[in-house]
This record gives sequence, C-alpha cells and structure tokens, in this order.
Amino acid sequence: MGILNDKKFVIEFSVNNISNELENLFFIHHLSLDIWQAFPHILIIDATYKTNKYAMPFVEIVGVTSTNKTFSIAFAFIINEKEESYK
Repeated sequence: MGILNDKKFVIEFSVNNISNELENLFFIHHLSLDIWQAFPHILIIDATYKTNKYAMPFVEIVGVTSTNKTFSIAFAFIINEKEESYK
C-alpha cells in the first residue's frame, strides 16, 4: 500500500476485525478517474479467481473511449464475490 500511496493512487480498504487481515483493497489512479469521467459510457468488470499469491479474487475495471481504445480505471482485491465486496 505504500507503493500505491507513493504513486498517487486513491486507496480504500477493509480489514478483518478479529485477525486484522486485509479483506478488500480498491485502488484507482486520479488520471484514470479523469479519463473515466470523459468516457463514462462503457465499463467492463472482470475478475480472476484466486490465481494470485494472495488467493483472493482480483477485479479489474476497464473503460472504452470513443475511438474503441480500452483503458484501466481501477483494481481491487476482494475477499469474496458477494455484492457487499463489490460495493
């Protein structure tokens, strides 16, 4: 999370109250947010299933410009794929 802060990402996270383990980590760069605000019409959300070293689903949110170019908007590690985790 220190690297994300150094690179000027906006971070939201939650931890387990008992074990103090990370449960959810959402991060977005302010430049990606600016691009998304210019092209808000199409969002693609995809998740990989526990293929990373943290054994957590990894979510990528991608947008599409008016010239059909894709750009990354945000990323998240989530504890599970329940609706609360996505909110």
